[in-house]
Amino acid sequence: AAGHAQIAAGAAGRVPAELPALRSGVSSHRAFVLFHNTSNRHVELFWINYSGQRASYGILQPDEKRKIDTFVSHPWCFVDAYNLTKFLVNGQEVFFPVVWYEGSIDLVRMMIKRQIARIHAPVRPLREICMERVAMRLPNTYAAHEIEVPASISQDIEQTFKELKEKPQQSTLQRLEQPERRNQQHQHD
Repeated sequence: AAGHAQIAAGAAGRVPAELPALRSGVSSHRAFVLFHNTSNRHVELFWINYSGQRASYGILQPDEKRKIDTFVSHPWCFVDAYNLTKFLVNGQEVFFPVVWYEGSIDLVRMMIKRQIARIHAPVRPLREICMERVAMRLPNTYAAHEIEVPASISQDIEQTFKELKEKPQQSTLQRLEQPERRNQQHQHD
């Protein structure tokens, strides 16, 4: 819990700044997960490694499911592969797997039960969506003040414009089509 207090920059700084610092802890407790993209968007899966860096585990198509073998102390997060909007899993920003069995049982004879992690889009305020749409059509920051709206809204549009310009130019989907693909088995010593 203490390691979750600050922000992790992550590779290329693409995880939204609101997420607390995360890193995987050493664990011998296995967790078997079924990630299910319940949205109509392409969603990128990220495992947060021992250094707090994000390791991509590929992109889930809409309604796609993927089995991942991981560990209890290994956090996961998810973003829209096109616009980098953070996605939720079971209503939370970060997914923490749980151990796949409870109590002391005969593990040899027990079937593995996968924890279902439903990935879904967050509900965004209409005001935020409108600000982004207007800002995306502006040629520069000064244009925000030429729109016939109250000054406070012009300032918000200008700020949104600046935030959009700071996002990477290349989408996650384009970037990931080129480099190596990770093995879907997530196992560490």
